[in-house]
Amino acid sequence: MASRRIVVATASRHGATAEIGERIARVLVDETIRLGGSIDVEVVDAGQPEAADDADAVIPGSAVYYGRWLPDARRFADHLVEDGSHRPVWLLSSGPVDRTGKDAATSRSSRWNQAAWAREHRTFGGKLDHSSLGRVERMVAGLIKAPDADARPFDEIEHWARSIARQIHGDDDHHGESPP
Repeated sequence: MASRRIVVATASRHGATAEIGERIARVLVDETIRLGGSIDVEVVDAGQPEAADDADAVIPGSAVYYGRWLPDARRFADHLVEDGSHRPVWLLSSGPVDRTGKDAATSRSSRWNQAAWAREHRTFGGKLDHSSLGRVERMVAGLIKAPDADARPFDEIEHWARSIARQIHGDDDHHGESPP
């Protein structure tokens, strides 16, 4: 079985979403090895949409601000849509630091937000560290009384990544075979 090339691309303002992408990559590799497969995972910045051009599967993700993905992530997803290939895609949003805004993190519409072309779109809690924010961001966080918090549910994220690895491995097991 040939090694599959997977791209995890994240747009992250302060590094929290990039850390999620790194964790997903490690779990994909570990789970694929456990399943007896071979995988090559590349973690890239979402500002490099061409990195996905020859990938077998792609996991783009973004921090969510004001209910929207960051511009680089939106361009990355648009590039995938325009590419038109039929490789598997899973979407990741890293949003609020509490559960109250989780639905708002993916509520704004765009041509790919409710992406029928993606296998799944998951939203996980985000991280807010006032010390890493710029002056305007600190002011906004203060106005809405957003506390420092890390709401990233790494157990859920790792579970999701293992599920993706099993799906990719399952695709390998059936590659070239006729459906039953």
